[in-house]
Amino acid sequence: MSRMIIDGDLLTDALVYDFGDNEHFLDNNTGKVLFLTEEALFTDDGELDPEEVDLESEQYTWIDPRPSNESWKVMADFTENHTDGEVFEDLARALRGGKPFRSFKDALLRYPDVRENWFAYEEAEMIEYARKWLAAEGIDADIEYRGKIIKGLPPIPYEPTGDDEEE
Repeated sequence: MSRMIIDGDLLTDALVYDFGDNEHFLDNNTGKVLFLTEEALFTDDGELDPEEVDLESEQYTWIDPRPSNESWKVMADFTENHTDGEVFEDLARALRGGKPFRSFKDALLRYPDVRENWFAYEEAEMIEYARKWLAAEGIDADIEYRGKIIKGLPPIPYEPTGDDEEE
């Protein structure tokens, strides 16, 4: 049996970006990423009837976006490990100031080569984050990202804790 393949662009977007009140779910049977708004439910194939889809069933896994402090750490790691001199100082200052995400992106505009390196770094990090998320959710799947198949990690076995037992 072949492994399920998930659209990496859709999965990484759902995991890495906060879409406000809208939510994403992964269909564990098909590998499709579903996008739920207040008005409708969508997949890359089109609109679904939300009344016909039980998002609380085991068929679907809610995709919890990465916390912003983890995204900030990715920018800080890039700054610390992939820049130096004036670029390092400029990016580090952007991360320390107000609106660090906007400031970081604005600072990168001053250094086109570093900006391209950032995009490559961020892309690789997003894929790795998606691989780890799938494994932690116990989902055995590979990721198709920009025409390449990226092997998923083995699912992490679920081990119940004392908190999981019913009284």
